[in-house]
Amino acid sequence: MAGVTFTTEIVPLTLDLLTQMMLEVTRQSGERPDFIVTDKMQWGRIHDRVQSKARSQKNGVGVVRYMGAQIICDDAVPAGQVYVLNTRAIDSWKDQVSNATLAWIQG
Repeated sequence: MAGVTFTTEIVPLTLDLLTQMMLEVTRQSGERPDFIVTDKMQWGRIHDRVQSKARSQKNGVGVVRYMGAQIICDDAVPAGQVYVLNTRAIDSWKDQVSNATLAWIQG
């Protein structure tokens, strides 16, 4: 498995919890996660918690990083979900019929 999923509707998201999730992916895959996908509300919470640390880094506008992983929000992510992933486990390809880019997460 190259990623973990966590629902924050039951337990509030904290940096300690996010760190535990990152360490679990590292333990399971042998590699450090580099990509976190979540909903807008969770992204905002993470942003607020790491903002003071991020100010000293040149991440760019709207880019949040934690422990080296880029964190993005996606409208397709169910509310309260946080996906911690290693991008080596994500394959993508272009569908010739629909011209859409598709992704598959291994694990």
